Amino acid sequence: MLSLRRPALLCFLFLFLCSGPGLALFQHPAIPTALEEQLKKLVKESQVFETLTLYTRPNEFREEHLLKYWLPATKGGVEMSKVKSSIQGLLAKGWHYGAESRLERFEFRYVKPLAADAIEIGTTEAWFVPVYDTAGNRVTGRSPNLGYPVTYVLKQVGNAWLIASSSTPRAKR
Repeated sequence: MLSLRRPALLCFLFLFLCSGPGLALFQHPAIPTALEEQLKKLVKESQVFETLTLYTRPNEFREEHLLKYWLPATKGGVEMSKVKSSIQGLLAKGWHYGAESRLERFEFRYVKPLAADAIEIGTTEAWFVPVYDTAGNRVTGRSPNLGYPVTYVLKQVGNAWLIASSSTPRAKR
């Protein structure tokens, strides 16, 4: 009789775990809609700020400009140092992005929780970013026809969410 109960118990347990309530035990809670919209806005604003402001006028760059969107390295962020390095590369060459830089395509693909204090956001992006030297001559430019996927990881610090890392391709200028 014991040998019959064990398979029945295992079968019941398997069916429960495959059911809606059973699967819910292993999933992260859903992200509230208001928080999802707040995080999407933060990611999009950070990219517009980076591309249309920081790189257009790199001489005006101050590290504190980054604290609004990016998590400092001392708290585990790597994105802030990537942005800073890219701007320093432009400054070293005396280059800047053109004023006509614009966002061509920015779409959100997903927002998913990674942990209680970490969320991943997937986007598809395409930017037009001509680069000019100090004399105003166009040095280079990039305008992808198709968007490229970018993944952002945001971490919560106190009540604020900041970008810790992204897969944004940045050329060392």
